[in-house]
Amino acid sequence: MKKLIVLLLMIVLGLCKMITIVATDDNDLDFSRTQNEELDTLSITCISVNSKGDIAIGFKNHRINVYNEGGEFICCYKFKHSSGYAFEYLNNDNILVYPDRSSYYYIYTEDGILLEKIKHGYTVEENQYRRKIGNRKRLEKEGIEYYVDSKLGYEKVIIDKGSDSIVIYKMPISSYIIKIVCIILFILFLILTVFFAVKNAVKYCKKNN
Repeated sequence: MKKLIVLLLMIVLGLCKMITIVATDDNDLDFSRTQNEELDTLSITCISVNSKGDIAIGFKNHRINVYNEGGEFICCYKFKHSSGYAFEYLNNDNILVYPDRSSYYYIYTEDGILLEKIKHGYTVEENQYRRKIGNRKRLEKEGIEYYVDSKLGYEKVIIDKGSDSIVIYKMPISSYIIKIVCIILFILFLILTVFFAVKNAVKYCKKNN
């Protein structure tokens, strides 16, 4: 059974490596814009909307898909980083990318060109701002509501205009299956770990009685 626990741990770690992007230098996100829609996505981190009503959906695998109000794909931004991140459209539709565990945050044009690299001040205001945009999965702009709908971990992004609503993104089934498998393996690992801890504790108590 101990070998089974080790095997499960190796499987979980292996899956994590498969879905993690290896980081480049801490100050180089290798940020770029492509016209290929990212379909092999993981869970959604946050969303943001620009002045044209286009919605950007950020995923944990460091991909950001952008769609218009009609649900048509516009572009995808991709970058490399070893940890989490947050992002937001600024008033001029430039994109602020705020990587965790980095000394900098970055501002890019809609074309994916770096405009500014800003030294992190580690202030209370900066940390509050990072948490605010990093947890944003619902927002309203000019009477239109944009939000992430998640039922049993299956995520959809919806634009609600009041009179009608449009589903512009659905999590791929393959990604959902990977997500569920990881959760099941992790729960099984915890159960087996607790089981053997209790078993060893009972054995120890009997030996010393």
